[in-house]
Amino acid sequence: MEVDKNMRYGNQRGMMSVGLIIVTAVALLVLAVMAFFAAQGKGCVVWKQGGGGDDGGDEQVVEDPSYVKYYGQYLKGADGVLIKLVDNPKAVDPTWSELRDFLKADSTDLIPKDKKTWLSQDCAEQIHNTAEEKAFRAGLVLLNIGGDSHFCNAFNTSDVGLVYIDCMATEAGGPADKRVWINKGQAYAPVLIFSSDPWPEMDTVVAFRVRW
Repeated sequence: MEVDKNMRYGNQRGMMSVGLIIVTAVALLVLAVMAFFAAQGKGCVVWKQGGGGDDGGDEQVVEDPSYVKYYGQYLKGADGVLIKLVDNPKAVDPTWSELRDFLKADSTDLIPKDKKTWLSQDCAEQIHNTAEEKAFRAGLVLLNIGGDSHFCNAFNTSDVGLVYIDCMATEAGGPADKRVWINKGQAYAPVLIFSSDPWPEMDTVVAFRVRW
C-alpha cells in the first residue's frame, strides 16, 4: 500500500512538472512572437481624413504612430525598410515664406528616382522628418492616383493655409520642389515652385488622406 501511494504521488508530481513545462513553453512562444512583430515595426497610425479615403477615414487604435499603413499594408520604402515618421512635439506650422526657404535650402528634391532605392514614399518620409527636425509641422499625404500609389507632403501654413508639396524628382534628378493642388476626381498636376518650367501632370486622384 505504501509503495502504491508513493507511486501515485510520484505520478502526480510528474504530471505537474509536465504541465509546468507546457505552460512555460507556451509563454516563451508568445513572447517570441511579440518580439518578432516588434522587430518588424508592426505599428499603426491614426489617419486624418484628407478629402477622400479608401476605408472611410475611420481612426484606428494607435500602437506605434511612427509607422504608416496604406491599404492595409505597412508602407515600405524602395529598399524594403518600413517608412518611419519622426514627429517633433515642439514643431509649429510655418509661414509660406518659411516653407519656401526650407525647401530651397533642402536638397531632397535633387535625388533622382530609382525603383530600388528612392521612390515617392522615401522622398516624402525624408521631407517630413527633416521639416519636423527643424520644428516645422509636416504631414504625409497618401494618394491613389489612377490606381497607383503616390506620396507627398502637407504643411498647414499659418498665413496661406493648407499647402501640398511634392519634392519627388524624375530619373534625371531635380530640382523638383513643387506645389500641388489636390482634389479628388481631378488630375494631379504639380507646379514647380522655383522655376517656370512645366512639370508633367499625373492621372486622376482617386483618393487621398493626410497623416499629421
